Parts: sequence; C-alpha cells; structure tokens
Amino acid sequence: MTTDKGYRSARLNVPIREGKWYFEVVIERGGGEGKGDVANPEGSHVRLGWARREAPLNGPVGLDGYSYGMRDKTGEKVTLSRPKSYGRPFRTGDVVGLYISLPPRREAQPGDPTDPARIMRKRIPIQFKHQLYFESVEYRISKEMEALLEQNNKPPPPALPSPTKRSTKKLPERTRPKPVVVPLMRPLPVLKGSKIAFFVNGECQGVAFEDVYDYLQLRVSPKSTLAKTRKGGAVEAFQRERENVYDDGWLGYYPFISVFGGGVARINAGPDFRFRPPDDIDALLEPGDNSPTTPKKKHMQRQR
Repeated sequence: MTTDKGYRSARLNVPIREGKWYFEVVIERGGGEGKGDVANPEGSHVRLGWARREAPLNGPVGLDGYSYGMRDKTGEKVTLSRPKSYGRPFRTGDVVGLYISLPPRREAQPGDPTDPARIMRKRIPIQFKHQLYFESVEYRISKEMEALLEQNNKPPPPALPSPTKRSTKKLPERTRPKPVVVPLMRPLPVLKGSKIAFFVNGECQGVAFEDVYDYLQLRVSPKSTLAKTRKGGAVEAFQRERENVYDDGWLGYYPFISVFGGGVARINAGPDFRFRPPDDIDALLEPGDNSPTTPKKKHMQRQR
C-alpha cells in the first residue's frame, strides 16, 4: 500500500481474537527516503502495528489508545500519540516482523444480558436493484478512551506564583462557583498476559507493549440505556437501534499499516517468511530481557 498524502492507514479484514500470531511487512520505501525533495520535504515514512476496529484510518497507528505501533524514523513505540524509546529504526529494504499474543477469548456469562462478550450480529438490510444487501454500523469511540487520550496529552499545570504579603484591605465576597458535574467513567479492562513485539530483519526488539486494552465494548448498564431511550426524538431512537454494544464476531486486533508521503509497504503473511521467527517467541521475550536479540541461526534461515 502507498499514498502521496499525509498519513493513511489500512487494516486487514480478519481480526486476531486469541492465540499467537506473526507476519512480516517488507518496507519498499520508508525511513525518510526522499527527505528534502521539493515535493516531499519530510520524506516517506511507514508505521506498523496492531489496532482495534475503532482506530481511525485517516491517521497513523498509535494515534490513540485503540492502536499500538512502531515508527520507522526512530524505532520508537507509540500509543496514545506518545512515542517512547524502544528499538532500532528501519528503512527502505528492511523486513519488519509483527508478533501478538492474546489470551483465550472470554465466553459470555450465561444469564448476564449486559455482558459485552455476548455475540450479537446487527445487520441492516438494504434493497438495491432487486437484490438484498447488508451493512453494519461501525463501533463508536468511547468517552472513556477519549478522556484517556486527552489526559495523556494534557500539558502540566502552570507553576503557582510565589506567595506575597497579604493585604489588610477587605476584599468583597465572591460567589461560589457551581460544582462541575464529572461524568461517571467506566473502567477500561485489559487483556492480562497479552504481548506485542517487533522484529527488524530477524532481530527481536523485545516486548513493546503488555496487557493491551480489551477489544470488547465497555459494559452498558440498563439504567443508562433506559435514560437514553426516554430522551431524544425519532432520529436518535433509530440510531440507537442500529448500534451494537456487544461483540459481532469481528472485534479483535487487526494488523495495521500506516504510510506517509509516498511510503510503500508490502505484507507477507507467510508461510514463506524472509526471516523465519523462532519456534517459541515467548521464550525469547522473557521478562527482564527486552534488549534486541538475534535468534539462533537455524531460525534465521528462509523457508524453502
């Protein structure tokens, strides 16, 4: 994939919901190649990672809490728009391996009608030229995830001025401001034991992210649903009817690729990898050893 504009992203059409998965991406143009050109002063770039359904496609991976990625220019890992030191940079000609490990998928609790793990497929029938087509509404970004992004990127409060000598003059009484009503935020569950790691030309860069956020929707209480039903008009009621607060079977983490300014990336889903991954990647990612590691030679050979 490629683009001649700002960051554009694409995701695969099948999500990862559990288990251990690995694939490669060949960087055909990236790492700032062409920097300084009149038409493209910043050069071509590629970011790679994993993202949920809610992650926007008109921005790079790692833009918010719905995605986790790695930058080509610096080798930094990034989520919530906050890059942090991680591994070695990659550029044109390099091969980047992406690994994800997710725990077994949780089954819905019987007798719990509000469990987000329930499978419910809402399809909207549309008749066109005597044929029936079906579409589904995308999941909305939750207010909790928006608040997390704003809080993470909020600048520090300004320093208070040094105390001065109090004046003996009596000041007029001020009216107390009305208390601000803070909306109740639901907790953001995580997938315990989950891991994301990257390889550059077969060299393991260590664990980039652990205990990533759960891909299921946040639980909706019956009281809030009833309150929304009572307010609003016919249009709001129609939109609520189309929304799905449960799992439609396609929630999960998707391979996610972002390109910028002529960046070009090509996916290799296997099984013939340029750099074969180790048989046990988790053993290579043992806690306390997150430094870049090259697997044994027998794992670095290309598959025939």
